[in-house]
Amino acid sequence: MYKQSQKIQSNVQRLNQIHRNYVAGDYYQNYKNNQNIEDPLNAQKMIEQYKYKKNEKKQLVTKRIKMVDPFSNKYQRDINSFAYVYEAGGIPCKINYNAHGNMKIQWIPDVNIMTLPYDPVLVTCFNGLLEDVHPYLAIATMAIQYMLSNENAQEKIISLLPKLVLPLRNALSSKSDKVFSSALTVLISLSNIVGSHLDKYLKLFIVPIWQRQNHSAFGEQIRIAFVTLEDNGGSEVYQIIKQKIPTYSNF
Repeated sequence: MYKQSQKIQSNVQRLNQIHRNYVAGDYYQNYKNNQNIEDPLNAQKMIEQYKYKKNEKKQLVTKRIKMVDPFSNKYQRDINSFAYVYEAGGIPCKINYNAHGNMKIQWIPDVNIMTLPYDPVLVTCFNGLLEDVHPYLAIATMAIQYMLSNENAQEKIISLLPKLVLPLRNALSSKSDKVFSSALTVLISLSNIVGSHLDKYLKLFIVPIWQRQNHSAFGEQIRIAFVTLEDNGGSEVYQIIKQKIPTYSNF
């Protein structure tokens, strides 16, 4: 049943109400209940115009199909993702290609590695290790290597380890070969920087790494990773690995 609208004071309000009711499909009932309009012809004319617009065929507009451009800010992404943060300017660098097509990152001229806020920049880049869309994985990996290479940042990195190990573990558990390889490279570099401070987190990494042991493409890289962890972590690392992988041998 039609529910009559509240009393409307002016003709303008009545005409606006007619418009709203017509859109809802109630234009006839509305016109019937508003016979006291001073100029009902205007209301009837409005109704006829909306009828015409409703039945008018719209021209079909075809657009050229465009593939998703990962460099475009219009590409919708999770606002918590590395790609979104990078495109929003949260990572103060850009990518350049040399004459051979090799990619490298170039930091904004005003960026000083000594004052660069590792939290959240480094933490965000570690989350970027999970990106499998080019060029974000490469950007995240190169940015991490750049920040880890700062000899004066060791204390900063050690304090951030609780925030770095989980995204690193998730990247090592990825089914993507590119993501796994990049994460393993970062783990080796991280071990060289923080040394034994990484020992209490090793259990997070051992099983995901060992699951790729039989993969011919990663066998040597995995061996180097375990040797690096043992060399930097001390004698306890071997026992930690052995607890998780009874068949492990460092020979």
